[in-house]
This record gives sequence, structure tokens and C-alpha cells, in this order.
Amino acid sequence: MEGWPGELARAVAAALASGRGALVLLPDGRAVDRMDAALLELLGSGHHVALTAGLGPEERYRRWLAVSRGSVRAVVGTRSAMFAPLTGLGLVAIWDDGDSGYSDQHVPFPHARDVLLLRAAEAGAAARSADSR
Repeated sequence: MEGWPGELARAVAAALASGRGALVLLPDGRAVDRMDAALLELLGSGHHVALTAGLGPEERYRRWLAVSRGSVRAVVGTRSAMFAPLTGLGLVAIWDDGDSGYSDQHVPFPHARDVLLLRAAEAGAAARSADSR
């Protein structure tokens, strides 16, 4: 587990070990797949969910409910995962926050970075923004 997926996976593991949740946003499905694999390698299954549009509505909703019910405390996903109903956040992270995919083109035009920063401030969580360079 090398590179940025490994680093973020270790940060997520630290948040979970402290009894808090973690939310990681990535710009696209390929990046989510890499992060998902890193988390599976480090934590095993059942400790996180990946949320992307490509899952389809039924599977995405099943995973959303797992988060909402508190049975999963870590989420990795694309822009829409910024609203994942995690409580007790200890970490929010966004990879490559300059990517245009993080901007919503509908009113009120939320940018994922801004939403995560607000959630981090409200929860007293660590916030990390990084890019691929």
C-alpha cells in the first residue's frame, strides 16, 4: 500500500482507532477504487463503504443506510458523499480539491471542499486537502 491511497488509508485507520469516523472525497471512480482497495488491505471488509454513482441506486442506498445506522464509520466517495450521514467525524479529507467535479452546478452551488470544512469545524475534526502533484 504505497502512495497517496496508503497515506489516506492510514489516516482513516487512525480516526477509526480513536473511535471517530472518517470521510474521504476523491474526484472520480478510479480514485475511489484505489482508495477502497487500500482500505480493504489495511482494515479488512466491513469497516468502510465506497459511495459512487456507478453503484446504482439500490446498492448506493444500502450503503448509505449502513452509514446512517452507524454500522460503518468510514466513507470514501465522489462529490455526493460529502453529505454522507456520518456522526462523530474525526477526519475529513479531499484529494485534488481543484478538480472541477467537486463543484455542484445547482443552487446553492456547494463545493465539496467548503462542505467538508464546515463539517470538520462543526465536529471538531481534522481536515486535510491535498492534490496529486
